[in-house]
Amino acid sequence: MTSFDWKPVGEINPRELGNARHLAHNGAQWLARIARSYIEPVADDTHASLSWESDGDALVTQEIAPGLVLELRLPELVLQFKEGGKRVSYQLEMDDRSPAKVEAWLLVELLHRGVDRDRLSKDLPYKIPGLMTGDAVNYAADPAKAELLELSRWYANAASVLGQVRDKHALPDAKPSPIRCWPHHFNMDFAVNHNGGDNDQAIKVGLAPGDGYYGEPYFHVTPVSPPPTQDLPDIPEGGHWHTKDFIAAILPGSQIVENKMSGDDVAGFLSAVISAERERSGN
Repeated sequence: MTSFDWKPVGEINPRELGNARHLAHNGAQWLARIARSYIEPVADDTHASLSWESDGDALVTQEIAPGLVLELRLPELVLQFKEGGKRVSYQLEMDDRSPAKVEAWLLVELLHRGVDRDRLSKDLPYKIPGLMTGDAVNYAADPAKAELLELSRWYANAASVLGQVRDKHALPDAKPSPIRCWPHHFNMDFAVNHNGGDNDQAIKVGLAPGDGYYGEPYFHVTPVSPPPTQDLPDIPEGGHWHTKDFIAAILPGSQIVENKMSGDDVAGFLSAVISAERERSGN
């Protein structure tokens, strides 16, 4: 039995979650816009990062005003504000609504919450594939309900596994970063140092929901300052070292499903790679 929650995955092939990823990634951009419009920016962009809440399987902004956050519940693709930790009366089901209608709803809700809606900006400092804009396209969440639910399980599992691995590998003089979800690439991760040194010696550990390299969710351990490829340490079976454009130990979702891996198995893989990387660096 695992010491943390692990939701069964594989009911839908991990390689068939592309449409759900597209919809959820687009939905998360509204959280990014709200955060960038109302939270004081910081150099490392963490002000725009999101947290995961198991209640509702939701991505949540940091406070945009005292006690006020915006959440996106992934299984249904629903937006809702929370005040003082409680959901307000009105929510927006994004299904069959255009980006223009979502913006209009946000403007009304901001007004009702006493927030200056004129500050809301749709501008993003990055591009994402297939960004949905205007009123000529609608979010088709209902037809993708099963896929969105499956994708939310991957994020929920990641939040649970990463939390355990983060605590296990914390160093006395260098706490790992919080677990964050980044709207740009839609990945969830934390950073832990080799030995308490500078950030350029950090190791990033996380989940990517799929991208141009892997069309499926995958866990990764990514040394920020990796060694030459010939010096990469051995890693557990099921994973492999990715060396094109970036270097990372990869555990694909399809391998997790095919090998019937548990949450403990995934946590064990990530921990083994972190330990191997620290041993390689002599720390």
